[in-house]
Amino acid sequence: MDLPWPPARQLGLCLRVIANPHLNLHTLHSHIGTYVLEPKAYAVAAERLVTLREAVLRKTGHLVPCVNLGGGFPSNGLMHEMPENTKVPPIEAYAEAIAGVLNALPRAQRPQLRLETGRHLIDDAGYLIASVVAVKGAERNKAKLNSGKQSRGGYIVDVGVNLLYTSTWFRVGVMPATPSHPLHNNAVKLYGCLCMNIDVIREQVELPPLEVHDKLVLHPVGAYNITQSMQFIALRPAVVLIGLDGSVNVIRRREKLIDIENGEQVPAYLQLKATSIAS
Repeated sequence: MDLPWPPARQLGLCLRVIANPHLNLHTLHSHIGTYVLEPKAYAVAAERLVTLREAVLRKTGHLVPCVNLGGGFPSNGLMHEMPENTKVPPIEAYAEAIAGVLNALPRAQRPQLRLETGRHLIDDAGYLIASVVAVKGAERNKAKLNSGKQSRGGYIVDVGVNLLYTSTWFRVGVMPATPSHPLHNNAVKLYGCLCMNIDVIREQVELPPLEVHDKLVLHPVGAYNITQSMQFIALRPAVVLIGLDGSVNVIRRREKLIDIENGEQVPAYLQLKATSIAS
């Protein structure tokens, strides 16, 4: 059974904000989730915000000028449990679902619309180049092929969950930097370089026989990975922007030890103690 909308609590909070002379109710915000594959869900969210907005208008005469439908729009990167043939709706489908609700309002009453489309905009734009640092029982003979799907050994690369935070939930694509024939691929496990058993980038992925120092390209990795990365064991790498015209620019230099040490402060009593011990 559907509950009355808008709920009295939400409407009451809006009325309290409007009644406060120090506050201005400018935006009604909704965030329905992350990686939402059903565009119609945003039509429902938009309808709920519009209904709440109209209730506020009736009660107070205040027309809230803006609605924010948050984020949750998916990229082409799939979660681990999703089948390979999962279809990700185009962003136009989400736009039509939202606009269909807002455009039904009289033009003078249509709110400003704000969205948080970070994942959709940036995820596919991010690539990470990794190097193989060790081989774990994988087929080393490049002339021998493995046609089975069972994982046979694996590779350890010089990046881990410290740089690929989202690999815990999302299936990061992996490809060799040097083109190879798919018939040469083996089903292997791809490990990160950290000293913990959760540091697995892919439980199983098809890759050709590789050696130490061979390069792999990981994609997509644009969403959340840079902002949530940490310098665990190794310093964070540089970030390079490749323009549509082929131009290459470093937009964040490689991390240095001083970047980490600059924020540290030793309490005065510990400094005195260290000085007395040294003397």
